[in-house]
Amino acid sequence: MITAVLLLALAADEAWDKLKNVKSGSEIRVFLKGHAKPMEANLGDVTDENLIVALKKEQKAIAKEQIDRVDARPGGKAGVTRESKTTNDVTNPQPPAPPNPYNRPGPSSSTSSGVTIGKPGYETVYTRPRPKP
Repeated sequence: MITAVLLLALAADEAWDKLKNVKSGSEIRVFLKGHAKPMEANLGDVTDENLIVALKKEQKAIAKEQIDRVDARPGGKAGVTRESKTTNDVTNPQPPAPPNPYNRPGPSSSTSSGVTIGKPGYETVYTRPRPKP
């Protein structure tokens, strides 16, 4: 029984240490016990007992026991993803038509391109260990 409690405490410390390695100022989501929506903030500091976050106009310390999960965005700025796609339809050629300089049969092609601008998604960095029954 004592061994199970020690292992659970060790796992909790390892998960909390992973949170300590997140860079200060990173965007985080904090899921609190009993709250449906996460709190979105910037990471301030992580102590052994508290998570300190920076909200829009204040700093707030959240007790470790009140936190169910913390997600953080990986480092880096908003990314730009470019995508370009070209298709050629040579498997369905047009039937021969009478000679007409304005109506030339042949393969068709289409090209599309797009740009996506956005931030990387969140990654879970801390999950409160669940007690074993």
